[in-house]
Amino acid sequence: MEKMTEEEQAVWNVLEFRTDPEKPITAADISVRVGERERGVREIIAGMVIRGAAPLPIIGSRKGYYVTRDPALIRKFADELRHHCIEVFNHRRGHLETARRCGLIQDAADEQMELALMAGGM
Repeated sequence: MEKMTEEEQAVWNVLEFRTDPEKPITAADISVRVGERERGVREIIAGMVIRGAAPLPIIGSRKGYYVTRDPALIRKFADELRHHCIEVFNHRRGHLETARRCGLIQDAADEQMELALMAGGM
């Protein structure tokens, strides 16, 4: 596990006790406790997740954040993220197809990137 920055450690010190999915903590509440702006808290958490710097998986929901050791919750969240990513790519493809049909863009270079990402495990 990567070492956390001071800011990450401060956020983790608040998050580590939020283990109940029914009682998550919002970025706004964390920001008050650590003296960081709300967007900064979201960026810190995203960085921790992407780098795998948190001691436990951090789950983000519409209600806030919590941490868990429950493999079923982790798998469910990961599957929901996968589904969301597929929806985002489908919307992207639709926008590009419409733009091509209207003559706004000509090339298909974007499609190659999308196909590579989708083939990579999405």
